[in-house]
Amino acid sequence: MERATDYTWRAYEDRTLSELLQFDSTPDTEDIGDYVDPFDSGQEFETAIPDPDEAPNIPTPLTFHPTHAISAAVIEYVPLLPEYPETHDDGFAYIVSIDKYKPEELRRIMKSTQYAMGGFGDTKNIHSAYLGCQTERKRFKCSGIKSCEFLDPRLSYLAHTKADKDLWTLITSIRQEIADSSLTEGNGELQRNSIGLYDAIKKKFLRGVACKFSRQGCEPIFRQHYHDNLSGVHSYYISCANSSRENRQDHFYTSLIPKERSLDVELLQKLLASTCQPRPLTCGVIEPAASRRPLCGVIHPQGQGKIQSHGACNVIFQTFIPLLPERYPYAIFYSRGRHSHPPPPPTKAPWIIASEVLDLICKNLDPDLKLSTFLRSPALREFCKQYKCKTLSQIHSSFAKIDKVSALLWKQRALNYPLGKGIAGLRHHLEAKPDLKEYVQEIYETSEGNFVFCAFAKQLQFLATRDAIEVDMSYKRVKGDINEVIFATMLTDHGKIITLCRVFTDQESAAGYKFIFQMVFELMSRSIGRPIRFHYLHREGIKAIVGDMGPKQIFGLGAFLQDQDTEQNQRSPTWHLVRIMIFCAIHFMRTVSKIYPNRPDNSHIERRERLNGLLSCQTEDDYYRLLDLIEEQDPNLKYWVRHKRHPVIAAGLCKACSGVRPEFFSRFRPHTNTVEQSHNKSYALGTYDSLLGAVTKSLYLDQQDLDQLENRDAFGIHHRYQADDIEARVSLSSSLRRTATIKSQNRDHLSDLRELEIQQKRQEIEDAQEERRIKRRQLELETKEQELRVAKMELERQLVAAQLEQIKRGN
Repeated sequence: MERATDYTWRAYEDRTLSELLQFDSTPDTEDIGDYVDPFDSGQEFETAIPDPDEAPNIPTPLTFHPTHAISAAVIEYVPLLPEYPETHDDGFAYIVSIDKYKPEELRRIMKSTQYAMGGFGDTKNIHSAYLGCQTERKRFKCSGIKSCEFLDPRLSYLAHTKADKDLWTLITSIRQEIADSSLTEGNGELQRNSIGLYDAIKKKFLRGVACKFSRQGCEPIFRQHYHDNLSGVHSYYISCANSSRENRQDHFYTSLIPKERSLDVELLQKLLASTCQPRPLTCGVIEPAASRRPLCGVIHPQGQGKIQSHGACNVIFQTFIPLLPERYPYAIFYSRGRHSHPPPPPTKAPWIIASEVLDLICKNLDPDLKLSTFLRSPALREFCKQYKCKTLSQIHSSFAKIDKVSALLWKQRALNYPLGKGIAGLRHHLEAKPDLKEYVQEIYETSEGNFVFCAFAKQLQFLATRDAIEVDMSYKRVKGDINEVIFATMLTDHGKIITLCRVFTDQESAAGYKFIFQMVFELMSRSIGRPIRFHYLHREGIKAIVGDMGPKQIFGLGAFLQDQDTEQNQRSPTWHLVRIMIFCAIHFMRTVSKIYPNRPDNSHIERRERLNGLLSCQTEDDYYRLLDLIEEQDPNLKYWVRHKRHPVIAAGLCKACSGVRPEFFSRFRPHTNTVEQSHNKSYALGTYDSLLGAVTKSLYLDQQDLDQLENRDAFGIHHRYQADDIEARVSLSSSLRRTATIKSQNRDHLSDLRELEIQQKRQEIEDAQEERRIKRRQLELETKEQELRVAKMELERQLVAAQLEQIKRGN
């Protein structure tokens, strides 16, 4: 929209009014006071329309005061305050439509400019004659900019009243000229690298951190090795002047071998010897007044420049916000004077866009939302599409500095999780999330460790009805020292794995596992209203616990079971474990595969089968006899055999050695694949999360498991289209195995091709070397032949000379 001075307002009244009608309402100018419009005065005046460019610039009064009246030479109506509002020596006023904003947002809207606005004067309630209402007036002063101490004079004295495209084009061209001038002499890139390395080393010595034991005389010097390298070149290095062969480790040293290609070695030598003073160059770095950067970041010949205040600016800003914005939907932004500095870069995002991005963060915020995750989120892509852009930096240039988005994330995370994302943060979050409170059963913070028990009541009730339970620990779920222990089971009739309890703890000791088992079974007992019973003790209840062979888990479970044996507490943990523990056969066979890895002659197959035979021994004597045979044939396995001789390990691996009833041992799955699959489901939502993030994501996973189970029981709805019976699983397993075999064969084929290519290249290299050797030999022979020919000619010459001498004597 065109700007209107007071003169053009009268001269083009019809057009200006039509423009004003585009807004929801127009300012009331009936209370201008004694101001008389010439059109209403009845006096005669010239009807010819003068040229606006030649018209006198008559200021328009905004407020009336005997001595301090405020008027503007230029008035512009805008729906939103521009980022770089124009100014004028006689005043420039923006009439801003504010009817779409809340009262608490108005002050932010009226200060959302790229110019830094510092407090100046006081806040007063005054009457605006132009708006026709009482307003809150605030006065500000432009705080200017910060810049490099070597700022180019063309930029330093670039005063302006309007930051338009032409001005930015001029600034860009000046900066480009500055950059080009640094490359006019020699290789500018090598010079900059040399100066940068010199500055970095000098700063280390100035701070006294270059040498381990800094003392007087420590300064960097340029040196050259005495002995040449394999290429016959004496390489360069920089070291402390006080360093020697005896104390080299205590003083600064850096080799230039890997850096020499990217350095101007001669310039670096002169700089260190203080025999060269580079020609100083100007800089084009301009920062906003709020910048905290200490240096400009540009390597000048004279070193990096300090960021300092550019100086005072005389531009005054004033805002006039109606006290009743619902009745008077316009505000005034007024500026007066001329900026004595170049415009600051657009580092502040418009308040409206920043608030929209913040709202987007709030909607998608979770405890472990990372910057990279947010930047590639579908929600952000949809937000950018609203502005017909692909990235945030296309919406506004300030988002090119990615730290701005990171700061918004950090700020919102601090507001949502004021106590962090550990146990303290989890306790605080429980107060605001009732559903999370139903899921987190207990939190214990003791001197022995921290424990968080998570499960819905339905999960615990279901866990109490199972004949066998699988237990395993995950080390990748939560970052830091906290690990996750999962209790899970496989529903064979549904073909589905379901997690029944999760425990997050920073303990991995026998005492920690004992406490975990104690609390989990106590929570199960509370959920069903009666104690949990074990079949081997009470002839009913849980018949087996499947886990791995970790000694801490085994001994912790044994200590817990011993406490449950109230009738005969003298029985050892081993006695209890033998009668309930089943170990994972998959883990056992993985260990065997590591002991005997694959070999080309397939000799590993027989050895593996011998060790794997421990799982299928028919009697206890066969088990121990086979262990004797394994140790006899491979003495290196004596410690492995000793471990497998332990009664608890033997009982957990072999049915013939177990105290679990044979029909139970055969019925239950002899592996912890169920729990490992539960771990993988959790990993799909993230690994190494915070404790709070892991708990909230686990709530979603476990609730989904319960919903699928209930819908299957109530309506027969399968949790996936694929069949979940044993036949389908076997078929899928065979298909996956066949695919893995094909991939392995393809890899072997590619490996053979690569080996063939390598052999061919090796042969080509050897042939080329042999050819060079033959040519060298031929050259040597030709050289010797030439030398012999020269020697023969010399002998002939000497013989001729001797004959001539004899003839002379005879004569």
